[in-house]
Amino acid sequence: MTPGAMTFDAACVYGAAVLLGLAFLFAFIRVVIGPALADRVVGLELMSIISIGVICVYCAGTGRPIFIDIAIIVALVSFLATVAFAYYIGRRERVLEETVQTDGAPPPPEEINA
Repeated sequence: MTPGAMTFDAACVYGAAVLLGLAFLFAFIRVVIGPALADRVVGLELMSIISIGVICVYCAGTGRPIFIDIAIIVALVSFLATVAFAYYIGRRERVLEETVQTDGAPPPPEEINA
């Protein structure tokens, strides 16, 4: 092997890091531009999954498996955040439906965010 040549493993790690970086950028764009709240929640979930992938690629590139524990913790926290966002979105829609059924006027903003 010539000096300074990159191994196949290192090339795969660098390629995966570049692809994960692009995916993170696209997910961030979805969070910023997303027309609905659900789109933004999906974008945030995707960003957390990509960050787990970055942690795993780092572990593969450095040979230190200790950070896999951190990836598992990030996955658990991300799942709980997704469940909380889903509960919030469902509650918000129920409040909107109840208000429209009662008097037809849109609810005040403090009722929706409660």
